[in-house]
Amino acid sequence: MANVTCTQRLKVCHLRILRLDDDGTLFEGSESRYEYGAPATFSYTATSPERERFEQIDGCGNQCALYIGPPKAVDSAELALTVCNDDAEVTELLAGGAVIDTATGGGDTIGYLSSTDATVNVNGVAVEVWSYQWNGRQRALRNGNPAFYRHTFPMTNWEVDQKTMENAMGTVSFTGIAQQNTGFGTGYTADAWPVSMGEAVYGWFIDDSMPESTCGYLAVA
Repeated sequence: MANVTCTQRLKVCHLRILRLDDDGTLFEGSESRYEYGAPATFSYTATSPERERFEQIDGCGNQCALYIGPPKAVDSAELALTVCNDDAEVTELLAGGAVIDTATGGGDTIGYLSSTDATVNVNGVAVEVWSYQWNGRQRALRNGNPAFYRHTFPMTNWEVDQKTMENAMGTVSFTGIAQQNTGFGTGYTADAWPVSMGEAVYGWFIDDSMPESTCGYLAVA
């Protein structure tokens, strides 16, 4: 069996956001998915509980016993995301709140209202990120197609970072936390994971395609 991951990861080219239901499964609805094509940066740091450590010092100040426990499993990850567009629907999916549109319950999206007790996103979202798989000096191939690293976080919660208005292009940054979600399984049925994610906080695999980007909510059926 070949190891096809002996390659480099390059760029960040696509972000998928999936609204979650209260049991961790994907929420089925017309405004439950976004295929976003302009992420600027995405980073994560996996975190684990500290190891147990017991030390005994004798009366002379010397160590007479030491126990260091085994490593603990990853139980969360710290996330950071910057996007190019000040997109109300992306912000609502990630951080809760509500979009403002030109008609009650419909129409064009023209703005955003920050979260309230009624609109905070307690269930979170799953996010997936695509990057190029690079092999030395050229694109790596999978099944004859240009290949991608596909990272998935089955449950995340986000908040909007500081925004600055200045004589420059304005990006939008978010800070988030990822955690386990056994309800995610293999994720979005139309573009499923090769295995169930189970209790993993995150995972990645080499994919042979990347979704087409759109501007606006999409459905999960």
